[in-house]
Amino acid sequence: MTSKANLGDDRALEGRILSALSASGMDAPSRADVIKEIISSNGWDSVASILERILASNRRIDYAEALADVYFSASLEHLDFDCNRTMALMLSCGIKSGSVAYNLVLSTCVEKKGVGYQSGYAPEDDPEIRSEMDRLNMGR
Repeated sequence: MTSKANLGDDRALEGRILSALSASGMDAPSRADVIKEIISSNGWDSVASILERILASNRRIDYAEALADVYFSASLEHLDFDCNRTMALMLSCGIKSGSVAYNLVLSTCVEKKGVGYQSGYAPEDDPEIRSEMDRLNMGR
């Protein structure tokens, strides 16, 4: 059971993250840096579920671009998250092949799933990610 204090902390963290994601005049890498600072101060476990909830409820490409950077960094640090679900959420935001965000999604998959860059791998064709995307689209 979540205490009222924890719920308030989660809401405050979510508000800080949403403010960073919505900041006008900041590019996606700068927004990602602010979120990484929030993670550094609060810990991955405190922030990870909030990031997923933001992605799932908003599915905004401008959010996904910044969060793709955050999740790539998390994969390099071997932090725990559901790669299939998270990358499905990213791709469901409308990230296009060849974009910086797409390349970060691809790099995250390479890191988390151990697929090679030269293998012809495409996250949107990965059966596990595709299954998650189908599941997400059914819930809309």
